Amino acid sequence: MKPQTHPLLHGAATAVLALTLVPTANAALEEIVVTAQKREESQQEVPISISSFTGQGISDFQTVDLSALSGASPNVQIGHFGNTPHGAVFNIRGMGVIEPDPYAGQTVTTVVDGVPLAFNMLSLLDLYDIERIEVHRGPQGTLFGANTTGGVINVITRQPTGEAGGDLKVTLGNWNRVDVKGTVNLPINEQWAAKFTGQSHKRDGWTRNVVDASTMGDRDISSLRGYLKYDSGSTFDATLIAEVTRARNGSPIVTNGSLPGEVTYQAPGSSPGAGLGSMYQGPCSSATTRCKAPDKYLSANSSVQDVSDMDTYSTTLTMNWDLDWGQLVAITGYKDFELYEETDQDGGVFFIDDTRRGTEGRQLSQELRLTFNLAENTEIISGLFYQQNDWTHYQNFRIPFAGPLNQLTEDDWENWSTSIFTHAFIDLTDRLRLQVGARASYEETDAMVDVVTFANTEVGGSSVFDGGVAVAEIHEKGSEDWDGWAAKVGLDYKINEDIMAYAFISRGFKSGGFVGRISLPEEFVAFDQETVQTFEAGIKSEWLDNRLRVNASYFFNKYDDLQLALIYFCTDSLGTTINCNSVLNAAQAETQGLELEIEAAPIDGLMITASMGYLDATYEEFPFLDPASGNTLDRSGTDLQNSPELTASIGATYQFPLLSGSSTLGFRWTYSAEKFQGNLLNTPRGTIQPTKYLDANFKWEPENGSWAINLWGTNLLDDRYIDAVVDAPGFIGLMSYGPPRQVGVSLEYMFN
Repeated sequence: MKPQTHPLLHGAATAVLALTLVPTANAALEEIVVTAQKREESQQEVPISISSFTGQGISDFQTVDLSALSGASPNVQIGHFGNTPHGAVFNIRGMGVIEPDPYAGQTVTTVVDGVPLAFNMLSLLDLYDIERIEVHRGPQGTLFGANTTGGVINVITRQPTGEAGGDLKVTLGNWNRVDVKGTVNLPINEQWAAKFTGQSHKRDGWTRNVVDASTMGDRDISSLRGYLKYDSGSTFDATLIAEVTRARNGSPIVTNGSLPGEVTYQAPGSSPGAGLGSMYQGPCSSATTRCKAPDKYLSANSSVQDVSDMDTYSTTLTMNWDLDWGQLVAITGYKDFELYEETDQDGGVFFIDDTRRGTEGRQLSQELRLTFNLAENTEIISGLFYQQNDWTHYQNFRIPFAGPLNQLTEDDWENWSTSIFTHAFIDLTDRLRLQVGARASYEETDAMVDVVTFANTEVGGSSVFDGGVAVAEIHEKGSEDWDGWAAKVGLDYKINEDIMAYAFISRGFKSGGFVGRISLPEEFVAFDQETVQTFEAGIKSEWLDNRLRVNASYFFNKYDDLQLALIYFCTDSLGTTINCNSVLNAAQAETQGLELEIEAAPIDGLMITASMGYLDATYEEFPFLDPASGNTLDRSGTDLQNSPELTASIGATYQFPLLSGSSTLGFRWTYSAEKFQGNLLNTPRGTIQPTKYLDANFKWEPENGSWAINLWGTNLLDDRYIDAVVDAPGFIGLMSYGPPRQVGVSLEYMFN
């Protein structure tokens, strides 16, 4: 049963409406310029659902990575997997990523400075020196390509200004947080400019290891980004961006949520011996009730190193030609990363299972895009896109509960994709515009998986993951190709200068693939692509002399061959109980909902924002073969995972003079209703509670604007939440927790 609307939302909506009814002459909303349709235009002129977040707002509220924006946009959830913090979980309007490893692909693509990120483990970006972030809700297949059936997170970094200057920012906070960020703009001559920006972010984790009292989930991230820009001053400009990021974080945190009788259950208070810690009380009390996050976050790492190291290198070259008859854009992107981490997979004081994982990946992409006028009333955007990805991955899984065994899985993957697209904007009248777009794509994947099971009696030291005698082997490889198409037809009509109505229908698809993490030969199968048909209608409007902006939309999505990840326990050829995985094309689903976004400037200096999203996301046809019982269950009518019925947010900033300077007081409150994670049965243990976060800041700067001090806090009410679950009933329950209260102060110095 879905929960009822939270009563706080009624008060929030009433407050927004009341404040918007008392305008003053000087108040006005700023125009928001976006690139949602591969060209710069006002957000109010773009006939799709978009939320925008400015770089200043991101900085003031100490938004460290994209997950902090979860719930701030209607029907948008952003998080990570329960035992893989690098794996981003984006879900928009009921559609989201299904697997942390690269083989499963994405349904929401993150695009940074025009380059789509192919790997899920790169998508949960660390945010610094950002111009803006655009959240495009719904399928974006014609202009942004395959694997955008849920939407696009479009990130634009701050570009070189060509003027000497920069800034330095130091942040101190609880959990021993220390951040240092700096930017320098260097003009070289009239045509050349450079820019360098970097950051260091360090803090302790907020989970305590009961084995040795150390903190878990520590973060230590350093990044450096450089820009070199050439501008001819007339017909050509080019920008080269190079970035390197070094992360030396603590290992992924797994909190034990298993119940008595399950394989990984460990009784509270039990201990393997003196000085080795005592087991904590887990967050789950029974199989029939929802789990609850404790006031104090506890876990245990009793068997592996506290390590999660990741190095990322990227380069982007963007070139723009202003031709007599159009504009040509070429964007070349390259990214390379290495990830190594060890995880205590049971989260207990007794050793039950753990993993060593390593991934190396590379992506190269090229987009050529031409914009020209076919006629006085017709603008065409056409282009070609190519992307090549390859990655290797290994996972060494120690499973002594099944015997003294190590299961070593090694993947070697290559993927190529090409597409051609065109999108036309046709002014039928001075108020009515027609959009027609299409994209044709071809994709090919070569996959190889080797799985070797070793008998290994080592229980300590450096060889616990190495050596042993091979007792079972699986060697599989395959090659498959897919072709697909996306299309869009829409109309938008300007009722007057301030109100636009629009509607469109579209088709998108997500590519197929192979299952990459297997334990049985029959798991290595190709799964088909999924498709979506969408209808959306909305209105974008401004009122009260540009002091009130109201945007609303309705959407309906129908999905065929929906891809679903299945994690379960099975028996191998040795009779051993092992972890198995699959990706199903077993479902049809429908999602529909309503979205409302409001911005208001009722008085001079005050800006209010509010949003609300309603979502109904259910399976229409889903005969699910439950591997635990062997029975086929009819899951039709049940809710999709990670799809809360209600999301809402309200925020405000108020700027006012104080002590010969300027002060800004801001807050934001976000709400997400109950949702399901963990498995396809929507079990009580796989239920995520409703969440409410309150953030605020107070900023002051002198009249000359040369420096600023910012007092900030996130999750000010210090509410404790479970934010991710892995649930295999009868075997294991794993949890991770949302961040507690964080407070601090930032000092920023700007120089010319």
